[in-house]
Amino acid sequence: MSKIVYSIEGNIGSGKSTLLQLLRSHIPTMTVSPEPIGEWQRIGSHNILDAYYKDSKRWAYSFQTYALLTRMNQLFRMVRAPQTGLLFT
Repeated sequence: MSKIVYSIEGNIGSGKSTLLQLLRSHIPTMTVSPEPIGEWQRIGSHNILDAYYKDSKRWAYSFQTYALLTRMNQLFRMVRAPQTGLLFT
């Protein structure tokens, strides 16, 4: 099955999650890949998301790099899954 990937981008609080919920209510067969916030909050005993919010100058590069890696891993898992065809990230 061919897969189509759509990525929703926007600032914090811009309504990305709300849009995905609305889309899911109209397209129940779509697969949604929400931001893996839990992974960002639990790196061993560290919370890189909290560190980023407290001192963005210090943690911006580390957080953005880790966020990219976790999102890419999530996308790779979705693409490999046999039952998915319409993917939203």
